[in-house]
Amino acid sequence: NPTLAANWFTRAWRLKERGTWLIQKHLNHNKPSTLDQHGVLHRPIWAAAFACYSRALQLTTLARWANETFARRVTNPVSGDNDRPCALSKDEADSTRPVDLDQIEDLAPTDPDVSSISAMKHLEFSLLLNLALCQLKVGSSESAAQNCSQALRLDPGWMEWAADHQTDSSCATDGSPDGSAISSAEVAKALHRRAQAYINRSRWDEAAADLKVAVRLQKLAGSQAGLSASETLLAHVHKQMVLDQTVLANRLRKHRQLF
Repeated sequence: NPTLAANWFTRAWRLKERGTWLIQKHLNHNKPSTLDQHGVLHRPIWAAAFACYSRALQLTTLARWANETFARRVTNPVSGDNDRPCALSKDEADSTRPVDLDQIEDLAPTDPDVSSISAMKHLEFSLLLNLALCQLKVGSSESAAQNCSQALRLDPGWMEWAADHQTDSSCATDGSPDGSAISSAEVAKALHRRAQAYINRSRWDEAAADLKVAVRLQKLAGSQAGLSASETLLAHVHKQMVLDQTVLANRLRKHRQLF
């Protein structure tokens, strides 16, 4: 029912805020105790944020499923369906309020938007990217790439747009899928993050393909900071690809000399 879906969504949103707050707090305070010698947050902090994001993702998935099921049953009611949607009373709704996570309400004074399924999809997309970030920070690149791919699959329209721009480098940077709940900047962030995961696995071709599309999306969004980051990373990938080709050519040359 929609009331239960809204409750799940609200809990998920507050857990996401909690995870972000944990990272920001430890980045801005007590640096000697929370950062290693390279200035990187220790694993337990990323693990704590990951736990918040992971649970939030579960709740968001449940909320979206509940909303979609309710909408489907309203549109196509089933005769004799005893499991039809029903609204919770005020007392029942109050009894399902989320547990206070270190007074997280003070950190997020405004209520999240639960007016549509697209809002839930948007939160789900954001949580998958946050999970990928945590995984990148602790060296779990393969899982990070999978979460980015899952996020991109939430909006097939952008996936088709990205596929078109991977094969047509001369295409203009205008245009976007109709009715998309995800912005071009957010899709670019997902592609950039997946490229980082591919780089850690030395999958240069896949990383370059993602970054080329990310650059186009950043131009579309007018995000100079994101554009600069993607272009810098793409230049690094191209350099590594040239180095790999040089190493391969030298090995082939030595191999031929043996015979």
